[in-house]
Amino acid sequence: MEQMDRTAFLDVRVAVLNKTLTGSFRRLYPDFQPDNENHPARMSA
Repeated sequence: MEQMDRTAFLDVRVAVLNKTLTGSFRRLYPDFQPDNENHPARMSA
């Protein structure tokens, strides 16, 4: 089981470094919409 966890971690890490994680996630979950679409959140005082 530990080998599987390590492999999954490395798969995700490589996808993040290659900037392909978002595309893969959206293919798996096409209806998913991020809360802020990568725009900074506004903070009020």
